Amino acid sequence: MDPARTLSLIDATSMLHRAWYGAFRGGEGPEAPEQARQAGGAAFAAVLGRMLADVRPAFAVAVFDGGGLTVRHQLFPAYKAHRKPPPPGLAVLADHGPEVARALGLKVARTPGVEADDLLAAATQRGRRAGLEVVIVSPDKDVLQLVGEGVYRADPADFALEDADGVEARVGVRPDQIVDWLALTGDSSDGIPGAKGVGAKTAMGLLAHMGTLDAIFADPEDAGGAPVRGAASAVRKIVEQRDQVLLSRELVRLRPDVAVPDLDGVTLGDLRPRAPLPSAVDAGVDLALIAKLTALRRG
Repeated sequence: MDPARTLSLIDATSMLHRAWYGAFRGGEGPEAPEQARQAGGAAFAAVLGRMLADVRPAFAVAVFDGGGLTVRHQLFPAYKAHRKPPPPGLAVLADHGPEVARALGLKVARTPGVEADDLLAAATQRGRRAGLEVVIVSPDKDVLQLVGEGVYRADPADFALEDADGVEARVGVRPDQIVDWLALTGDSSDGIPGAKGVGAKTAMGLLAHMGTLDAIFADPEDAGGAPVRGAASAVRKIVEQRDQVLLSRELVRLRPDVAVPDLDGVTLGDLRPRAPLPSAVDAGVDLALIAKLTALRRG
Protein backbone atom coordinates (compact mmCIF):
# COMPACT_ATOMS: atom_id res chain seq x y z
CA MET A 1 0.00 0.00 0.00
CA ASP A 2 1.29 3.44 -0.97
CA PRO A 3 0.59 5.90 1.89
CA ALA A 4 0.81 8.81 -0.55
CA ARG A 5 -2.09 7.38 -2.57
CA THR A 6 -4.30 6.28 0.32
CA LEU A 7 -7.67 7.72 1.30
CA SER A 8 -8.64 7.29 4.95
CA LEU A 9 -12.40 7.17 5.48
CA ILE A 10 -13.16 7.79 9.13
CA ASP A 11 -16.34 6.44 10.70
CA ALA A 12 -16.61 9.63 12.72
CA THR A 13 -19.98 8.80 14.27
CA SER A 14 -18.59 5.61 15.84
CA MET A 15 -15.53 7.53 16.98
CA LEU A 16 -17.74 10.24 18.47
CA HIS A 17 -19.75 7.70 20.48
CA ARG A 18 -16.55 6.02 21.65
CA ALA A 19 -15.20 9.38 22.81
CA TRP A 20 -18.39 10.26 24.70
CA TYR A 21 -18.72 6.97 26.58
CA GLY A 22 -15.01 6.91 27.26
CA ALA A 23 -15.07 10.39 28.77
CA PHE A 24 -18.23 10.21 30.88
CA ARG A 25 -18.90 7.46 33.40
CA GLY A 26 -22.20 5.78 32.66
CA GLY A 27 -22.45 7.67 29.37
CA GLU A 28 -24.75 10.41 30.63
CA GLY A 29 -22.30 13.33 30.66
CA PRO A 30 -23.36 17.00 30.67
CA GLU A 31 -26.86 17.81 29.47
CA ALA A 32 -26.60 21.58 28.98
CA PRO A 33 -25.96 22.16 25.27
CA GLU A 34 -22.96 24.47 25.70
CA GLN A 35 -21.29 22.13 28.19
CA ALA A 36 -22.00 19.14 25.96
CA ARG A 37 -20.43 20.92 22.99
CA GLN A 38 -17.35 21.92 24.96
CA ALA A 39 -16.71 18.80 27.04
CA GLY A 40 -17.98 16.38 24.41
CA GLY A 41 -16.19 18.26 21.65
CA ALA A 42 -12.92 18.08 23.58
CA ALA A 43 -13.30 14.31 24.08
CA PHE A 44 -14.13 13.74 20.42
CA ALA A 45 -11.31 16.00 19.25
CA ALA A 46 -8.83 14.09 21.41
CA VAL A 47 -9.81 10.75 19.85
CA LEU A 48 -9.98 12.09 16.30
CA GLY A 49 -6.80 14.12 16.75
CA ARG A 50 -4.90 11.09 17.99
CA MET A 51 -5.82 9.27 14.80
CA LEU A 52 -4.65 12.17 12.64
CA ALA A 53 -1.38 12.47 14.58
CA ASP A 54 -0.65 8.74 14.55
CA VAL A 55 -1.79 7.85 11.04
CA ARG A 56 -1.02 11.14 9.25
CA PRO A 57 -3.31 10.28 6.29
CA ALA A 58 -2.52 11.72 2.87
CA PHE A 59 -6.23 12.13 2.14
CA ALA A 60 -9.10 11.82 4.59
CA VAL A 61 -12.84 12.27 5.01
CA ALA A 62 -14.75 12.23 8.31
CA VAL A 63 -18.08 10.50 7.67
CA PHE A 64 -21.11 11.10 9.91
CA ASP A 65 -24.61 9.67 10.19
CA GLY A 66 -27.12 11.98 8.59
CA GLY A 67 -29.76 11.43 11.25
CA GLY A 68 -33.47 10.88 10.80
CA LEU A 69 -35.32 7.99 9.20
CA THR A 70 -33.50 6.02 6.52
CA VAL A 71 -34.44 3.64 3.71
CA ARG A 72 -33.96 0.79 6.19
CA HIS A 73 -36.69 2.20 8.42
CA GLN A 74 -38.97 2.20 5.38
CA LEU A 75 -38.15 -1.45 4.68
CA PHE A 76 -38.39 -2.53 8.31
CA PRO A 77 -40.00 -0.14 10.83
CA ALA A 78 -38.48 -2.12 13.74
CA TYR A 79 -34.97 -1.28 12.52
CA LYS A 80 -33.03 -0.02 15.59
CA ALA A 81 -36.37 0.66 17.29
CA HIS A 82 -35.31 -1.17 20.46
CA ARG A 83 -32.44 1.22 21.17
CA LYS A 84 -32.74 3.71 23.99
CA PRO A 85 -32.62 7.38 22.99
CA PRO A 86 -29.10 8.81 23.36
CA PRO A 87 -28.28 10.99 26.37
CA PRO A 88 -29.26 14.63 25.65
CA GLY A 89 -25.63 15.73 25.64
CA LEU A 90 -24.62 13.04 23.15
CA ALA A 91 -27.40 14.16 20.81
CA VAL A 92 -25.95 17.68 21.01
CA LEU A 93 -22.46 16.36 20.29
CA ALA A 94 -23.73 14.38 17.29
CA ASP A 95 -24.78 17.68 15.71
CA HIS A 96 -21.57 19.40 16.86
CA GLY A 97 -19.24 16.63 15.65
CA PRO A 98 -18.89 17.79 12.03
CA GLU A 99 -17.87 21.24 13.27
CA VAL A 100 -15.12 19.65 15.38
CA ALA A 101 -13.88 17.60 12.42
CA ARG A 102 -13.80 20.63 10.14
CA ALA A 103 -11.98 22.63 12.81
CA LEU A 104 -9.34 19.88 12.85
CA GLY A 105 -8.83 20.38 9.12
CA LEU A 106 -10.85 17.47 7.77
CA LYS A 107 -13.27 17.22 4.89
CA VAL A 108 -16.69 16.13 6.21
CA ALA A 109 -19.38 14.01 4.55
CA ARG A 110 -22.89 13.95 5.97
CA THR A 111 -26.18 13.45 4.12
CA PRO A 112 -29.54 13.77 5.93
CA GLY A 113 -31.36 10.45 6.13
CA VAL A 114 -28.28 8.43 5.14
CA GLU A 115 -26.30 6.26 7.55
CA ALA A 116 -22.56 6.64 7.89
CA ASP A 117 -21.92 3.07 6.69
CA ASP A 118 -23.66 3.78 3.37
CA LEU A 119 -21.64 6.98 2.96
CA LEU A 120 -18.50 4.95 3.65
CA ALA A 121 -19.53 2.54 0.89
CA ALA A 122 -20.15 5.38 -1.56
CA ALA A 123 -16.90 7.15 -0.67
CA THR A 124 -14.97 3.88 -0.98
CA GLN A 125 -16.29 3.40 -4.48
CA ARG A 126 -15.37 6.97 -5.43
CA GLY A 127 -11.89 6.59 -3.97
CA ARG A 128 -11.20 3.41 -5.91
CA ARG A 129 -12.44 5.00 -9.13
CA ALA A 130 -9.96 7.83 -8.50
CA GLY A 131 -7.14 5.30 -8.31
CA LEU A 132 -6.68 5.54 -4.55
CA GLU A 133 -6.33 2.76 -2.05
CA VAL A 134 -8.85 3.10 0.76
CA VAL A 135 -8.59 2.51 4.49
CA ILE A 136 -11.91 2.46 6.37
CA VAL A 137 -11.36 3.39 10.01
CA SER A 138 -14.32 1.79 11.77
CA PRO A 139 -15.18 -0.81 14.42
CA ASP A 140 -18.42 -1.74 12.63
CA LYS A 141 -18.58 -5.29 11.28
CA ASP A 142 -20.93 -4.15 8.50
CA VAL A 143 -18.06 -2.34 6.73
CA LEU A 144 -16.14 -5.61 6.40
CA GLN A 145 -18.23 -6.29 3.29
CA LEU A 146 -16.35 -3.41 1.61
CA VAL A 147 -12.88 -4.90 2.15
CA GLY A 148 -11.25 -6.21 -1.01
CA GLU A 149 -8.69 -5.27 -3.61
CA GLY A 150 -7.24 -1.92 -2.58
CA VAL A 151 -9.66 -1.59 0.35
CA TYR A 152 -8.67 -2.22 3.96
CA ARG A 153 -10.29 -1.86 7.34
CA ALA A 154 -8.44 -0.26 10.27
CA ASP A 155 -9.34 -0.83 13.91
CA PRO A 156 -9.80 2.62 15.50
CA ALA A 157 -8.34 1.27 18.75
CA ASP A 158 -4.86 0.66 17.34
CA PHE A 159 -5.20 1.46 13.59
CA ALA A 160 -4.04 -2.07 12.67
CA LEU A 161 -4.89 -2.79 9.02
CA GLU A 162 -6.99 -5.75 7.95
CA ASP A 163 -7.19 -7.00 4.36
CA ALA A 164 -9.54 -9.61 2.89
CA ASP A 165 -7.42 -12.51 4.14
CA GLY A 166 -7.33 -10.95 7.59
CA VAL A 167 -11.12 -10.62 7.66
CA GLU A 168 -11.57 -14.27 6.72
CA ALA A 169 -9.03 -15.41 9.29
CA ARG A 170 -10.62 -13.40 12.09
CA VAL A 171 -14.34 -13.67 11.29
CA GLY A 172 -14.48 -17.00 9.49
CA VAL A 173 -16.08 -15.82 6.24
CA ARG A 174 -14.77 -13.85 3.28
CA PRO A 175 -15.68 -10.18 2.90
CA ASP A 176 -17.93 -11.07 -0.05
CA GLN A 177 -19.84 -13.44 2.28
CA ILE A 178 -20.33 -10.96 5.13
CA VAL A 179 -23.74 -9.79 3.86
CA ASP A 180 -25.09 -13.35 3.56
CA TRP A 181 -23.60 -14.31 6.92
CA LEU A 182 -25.26 -11.37 8.69
CA ALA A 183 -28.50 -12.08 6.82
CA LEU A 184 -28.49 -15.54 8.43
CA THR A 185 -27.27 -14.60 11.90
CA GLY A 186 -29.05 -11.26 12.19
CA ASP A 187 -27.73 -8.32 14.17
CA SER A 188 -29.29 -7.75 17.58
CA SER A 189 -27.69 -4.31 17.93
CA ASP A 190 -29.66 -3.09 14.91
CA GLY A 191 -32.75 -5.23 15.45
CA ILE A 192 -32.14 -7.26 12.27
CA PRO A 193 -33.82 -10.65 12.74
CA GLY A 194 -31.87 -13.04 10.51
CA ALA A 195 -32.90 -16.71 10.64
CA LYS A 196 -34.14 -17.62 14.10
CA GLY A 197 -32.34 -20.66 15.46
CA VAL A 198 -29.33 -20.39 13.16
CA GLY A 199 -26.10 -19.49 14.94
CA ALA A 200 -22.98 -17.80 13.66
CA LYS A 201 -20.88 -20.98 13.41
CA THR A 202 -23.63 -22.91 11.64
CA ALA A 203 -24.10 -20.07 9.14
CA MET A 204 -20.35 -19.98 8.66
CA GLY A 205 -20.25 -23.71 7.89
CA LEU A 206 -23.14 -23.51 5.45
CA LEU A 207 -21.51 -20.65 3.55
CA ALA A 208 -18.17 -22.48 3.51
CA HIS A 209 -19.95 -25.45 1.90
CA MET A 210 -22.32 -23.59 -0.46
CA GLY A 211 -20.60 -20.24 -1.03
CA THR A 212 -23.67 -18.01 -0.98
CA LEU A 213 -27.12 -17.66 0.50
CA ASP A 214 -28.66 -17.93 -2.96
CA ALA A 215 -26.95 -21.29 -3.42
CA ILE A 216 -28.49 -22.51 -0.15
CA PHE A 217 -31.95 -21.56 -1.37
CA ALA A 218 -31.28 -23.06 -4.81
CA ASP A 219 -30.20 -26.45 -3.45
CA PRO A 220 -31.29 -26.94 0.16
CA GLU A 221 -30.65 -30.68 -0.04
CA ASP A 222 -26.97 -30.13 -0.82
CA ALA A 223 -26.78 -27.42 1.86
CA GLY A 224 -28.30 -29.80 4.40
CA GLY A 225 -25.39 -32.14 3.81
CA ALA A 226 -22.78 -29.55 4.83
CA PRO A 227 -20.17 -30.90 7.26
CA VAL A 228 -21.46 -28.83 10.16
CA ARG A 229 -23.49 -29.96 13.14
CA GLY A 230 -27.24 -29.50 12.66
CA ALA A 231 -26.89 -28.47 9.01
CA ALA A 232 -30.13 -30.10 7.82
CA SER A 233 -32.17 -28.57 10.63
CA ALA A 234 -30.60 -25.14 10.05
CA VAL A 235 -31.35 -25.25 6.34
CA ARG A 236 -35.01 -26.10 7.03
CA LYS A 237 -35.23 -23.06 9.30
CA ILE A 238 -33.60 -20.85 6.68
CA VAL A 239 -36.00 -22.02 3.97
CA GLU A 240 -39.01 -21.58 6.27
CA GLN A 241 -37.89 -18.02 7.08
CA ARG A 242 -36.88 -17.15 3.53
CA ASP A 243 -38.68 -13.78 3.40
CA GLN A 244 -37.23 -12.70 6.74
CA VAL A 245 -33.73 -13.76 5.73
CA LEU A 246 -33.94 -11.93 2.40
CA LEU A 247 -35.23 -8.82 4.18
CA SER A 248 -32.32 -9.09 6.60
CA ARG A 249 -29.94 -9.25 3.66
CA GLU A 250 -31.35 -6.03 2.27
CA LEU A 251 -30.96 -4.37 5.65
CA VAL A 252 -27.30 -5.32 6.12
CA ARG A 253 -26.18 -4.67 2.54
CA LEU A 254 -24.49 -1.28 2.24
CA ARG A 255 -25.55 1.10 -0.52
CA PRO A 256 -22.73 2.72 -2.50
CA ASP A 257 -25.23 4.55 -4.72
CA VAL A 258 -26.42 6.96 -2.01
CA ALA A 259 -26.04 10.69 -2.56
CA VAL A 260 -22.91 12.29 -1.09
CA PRO A 261 -23.23 15.96 -2.09
CA ASP A 262 -20.35 16.91 0.22
CA LEU A 263 -18.00 14.97 -2.08
CA ASP A 264 -19.45 16.11 -5.40
CA GLY A 265 -16.89 18.01 -7.44
CA VAL A 266 -14.09 17.71 -4.88
CA THR A 267 -10.45 17.37 -5.92
CA LEU A 268 -7.75 15.35 -4.21
CA GLY A 269 -6.41 18.61 -2.84
CA ASP A 270 -9.74 19.17 -1.09
CA LEU A 271 -9.27 15.87 0.75
CA ARG A 272 -5.84 16.64 2.19
CA PRO A 273 -6.04 17.23 5.95
CA ARG A 274 -5.16 20.81 6.77
CA ALA A 275 -3.87 22.57 9.85
CA PRO A 276 -6.57 23.21 12.49
CA LEU A 277 -8.71 26.28 11.93
CA PRO A 278 -8.85 29.23 14.36
CA SER A 279 -12.32 28.00 15.32
CA ALA A 280 -10.79 24.80 16.77
CA VAL A 281 -10.54 26.30 20.26
CA ASP A 282 -14.20 27.28 20.24
CA ALA A 283 -15.07 23.77 19.03
CA GLY A 284 -13.45 22.30 22.13
CA VAL A 285 -10.06 21.29 20.72
CA ASP A 286 -7.15 21.34 23.16
CA LEU A 287 -4.39 23.89 22.45
CA ALA A 288 -1.64 21.27 22.71
CA LEU A 289 -3.41 19.12 20.11
CA ILE A 290 -3.84 22.13 17.84
CA ALA A 291 -0.10 22.85 18.06
CA LYS A 292 0.81 19.23 17.34
CA LEU A 293 -1.47 18.91 14.32
CA THR A 294 -0.36 22.29 12.98
CA ALA A 295 3.28 21.18 13.18
CA LEU A 296 2.44 17.93 11.36
CA ARG A 297 0.68 19.74 8.54
CA ARG A 298 3.58 22.16 8.11
CA GLY A 299 6.03 19.29 8.21
